Amino acid sequence: MRFKFLATCIIWIAMSYGSICLADVGNETDNGTYIDVPQDFVMCTGWHALCTDSNDCKMHGDKADCDCMRVNETHFVLTNEIQDTEVRNLTQAKCTNEHPCDVDQAPVCSAIKTGQYEVNGTKFDWVSTYSYRGWCNLLKRNFIACDQNITGYSGDKYWAICDCAPCTENQNASNTDSP
Repeated sequence: MRFKFLATCIIWIAMSYGSICLADVGNETDNGTYIDVPQDFVMCTGWHALCTDSNDCKMHGDKADCDCMRVNETHFVLTNEIQDTEVRNLTQAKCTNEHPCDVDQAPVCSAIKTGQYEVNGTKFDWVSTYSYRGWCNLLKRNFIACDQNITGYSGDKYWAICDCAPCTENQNASNTDSP
């Protein structure tokens, strides 16, 4: 994960700044300037999909079908997980450790709020992000770690990481709180 993040940063910097593309992240360049590292996460407010408490996900190829809540509250976005390439680049360029973005200042916040979050040519009204709703209940569940090597194991070996995943709303959801 750290390598992927570092590699993404270096590639983005190389493409954006050309002359400093050989510098290491956080190190001084030949001209005495420093490369600024993108923030790990930014905070936004407003409506978003919350899939953290969804325990009914079903995989369909590389997609997950989950009953996620739609909530209107403060939420976090991991900048290296933003799937809208343009929005990720804008967010990582603007929101850095040296010049951090405050709540709702990141371009990704605006993209989520206005339905401009685009993945593979499709704009999405809902994006799964992270917030604390439901964490007290999650902690009470006493989860048991899966061991695929145990005789009789019937669980799946995959799990979905839904942060920054675009979502579509099921207009005919049986649970209107989690469409």
